[in-house]
Amino acid sequence: MSFSKKIIAGVAAVATLAALAPAVAMAEGDQSQNSAASAQSDSTIVNVSFYAADGTLLQSTGWPKGTAFSMYALGVQAPTIEGKTFTGWGFASNDGDVPVDPNAEVTGNWSVYPMYKDTPTSEDKTLNTVSFYNTKNELIQTVGYYAKDHVKFSTYAAGIQAPAVEGKIFTGWGFASNDGDGAVDPDAEVTGNWAVYAMYKDAPTEDDTTQNVVSFYAGTDKLIQTVGYYAKDKVKFSQYALGIQAPAVEGKIFTGWGFASNDGDVPVDPDMVVTGNWAVYAMYKDAPTDDSKKDDSKPADTTKKNDTKGNTKKTVAQKIKKAVLGNTGATVGGVAVFAVIALLGFAGITVLRKRA
Repeated sequence: MSFSKKIIAGVAAVATLAALAPAVAMAEGDQSQNSAASAQSDSTIVNVSFYAADGTLLQSTGWPKGTAFSMYALGVQAPTIEGKTFTGWGFASNDGDVPVDPNAEVTGNWSVYPMYKDTPTSEDKTLNTVSFYNTKNELIQTVGYYAKDHVKFSTYAAGIQAPAVEGKIFTGWGFASNDGDGAVDPDAEVTGNWAVYAMYKDAPTEDDTTQNVVSFYAGTDKLIQTVGYYAKDKVKFSQYALGIQAPAVEGKIFTGWGFASNDGDVPVDPDMVVTGNWAVYAMYKDAPTDDSKKDDSKPADTTKKNDTKGNTKKTVAQKIKKAVLGNTGATVGGVAVFAVIALLGFAGITVLRKRA
């Protein structure tokens, strides 16, 4: 290349760089602005979008960055699929499904979908579960029943104890929602996997009228009676149970009241102070059979005891007579015996008078 051509090429290159410089500066400025906007977004609200298995958006929930995933999932219902059992929420990945840890902190905008496992074909064992939380998003208990049994929410909630909150009155269980709190209807049928939390209202400030209520049930969901006392009075359970009649069940004997639990029945201690709103139910045991009712007790052998008393009196009299005869002779002995017999008779009369 000639010297003149090199000069022309150099000038063209300088001109090109001069033309690109504003564009590069603008791009760098946009990138800086996007980074700043992204940092600002991360410090405020991040969203989790919940999708059905077919890609349909179920709900999008927003919370401040760093909030646990379980808070996002409160109240979000995974669709029920026949022959499938819901196992939790997960990410879609080329390497396979990745379950979301409920305690994981959400650090960005996530998209999750429900995960399922196959239900055995021999029997539909699809479960509908209800997870009960306190106001601190701490799990109290999870209860499950077969979907095919169409169980009401009141049965799921039986025996679940809402924590007592000072200055508050428990009003029931509800769904968490960005649009407001929604109370759960006790008669509603649970149709999926629900997450509910304890709801409260403020107690009157002029006087603590917070009540602890005990609901007595027969069987699983038949309410017998509800009894309430002021929490400040610290009333024992035995006081709540006074006058509550457990239904008679043929072939069974009522043994007391208990809490319902997935881990087994738990009897209520009558001396326990009721500290919240309780739901208890009647507990029974099998009645004894006819063979176990036989009375093996024997009447006391009074004859032998009476004979012993009589023999004792005779023995004492004989000893006295022998002693007297040995010292003073038969004549004096006869008189002594007569005196002893008279003395014993007088004692007998005394005893009879005392008994009369």
